[in-house]
Amino acid sequence: MLLVLEMQVNTHIISVISLDSTSIMYVTIIFALLLLVYLIIKRVSAIHIIINDVLLLNDGSYYLSWGYNNTTGVDVSVAPSESSILVDHGGVLLLSKQPPTYFLKGNHPKAMEMVALEGSEVTWFIKDSKKKIQVNQKVLEKGKEKI
Repeated sequence: MLLVLEMQVNTHIISVISLDSTSIMYVTIIFALLLLVYLIIKRVSAIHIIINDVLLLNDGSYYLSWGYNNTTGVDVSVAPSESSILVDHGGVLLLSKQPPTYFLKGNHPKAMEMVALEGSEVTWFIKDSKKKIQVNQKVLEKGKEKI
């Protein structure tokens, strides 16, 4: 197969490229590797963040239980910087040392627990996935898995 690329500068042909079967094979292998890398990276987005429990405590703060559902079919590990909590407003006390970075396959409803003040806005990021919650009475009324 011959692929001719022409670029004219003052009516002169600059280059002609010939593609043989070996070149086509290399291009196909590179494309397949790029596709594989994309699919591996995309797997992490199949970790779905859930809010399992929201309880109003006696002092007016809220207990939150976060979980996840890893639907990739394999355990997934991410760097500590790729699993993080962002508090936009209010105050939060994380009851574990840090957000989890190793995600077992399947549903895990109590991966992380925290206490939050009324009106706090909390987001959990896992790579490209995120779940944001505004802690208030409405959250308590909605209940499990409705957030």
